[in-house]
Amino acid sequence: MLLSMGFGFNLIGSPLLILATIGLLIAFFLTKQRVVLIILGSLWGLMILLFLFVSVFATFHKPQRLTKDQIIGDYYIDKGFYPGANANWQYDHYRFTITPTDSIYLFVRTNTNLEKVYKGKLDLVEGPPVLWHAQENYHHILRHPPTLYRSYNRYYYVLHSEIFGNMFFRKKSE
Repeated sequence: MLLSMGFGFNLIGSPLLILATIGLLIAFFLTKQRVVLIILGSLWGLMILLFLFVSVFATFHKPQRLTKDQIIGDYYIDKGFYPGANANWQYDHYRFTITPTDSIYLFVRTNTNLEKVYKGKLDLVEGPPVLWHAQENYHHILRHPPTLYRSYNRYYYVLHSEIFGNMFFRKKSE
């Protein structure tokens, strides 16, 4: 969004600002009225303030960089994406834990309320987002590498399942 604001300003705003500046300077030289200079100064002051505001806003809204230590923890279905009976059922039946030893434990609650645990080893990929994939394709939820979505202060993983489609997991808050 901010990039498009800057791009839109470059295409439309810059020529308009230059034309307004030239027009107001010509108007001042013809009329010699101070109010024209005040309008010109106000116009440039507003542009500078807008630029500073957008720069500060963009700085504070960069996606967070995740480290290995930050992804370690328990993940549960985020029922906020598609609330309803299916999300509640998935929340009750699926969760996973990433450990400091690069292991993943997928907990699957069966219809008889027994919990099966699938253990796998993770290959962590360092980079702007820390991504992983299970070395063994032993369960349909972990068959595909996850997609990580980040914002300034939150993130979540989307895991694709052939049975359920996309499943949205968010780390449990401590």
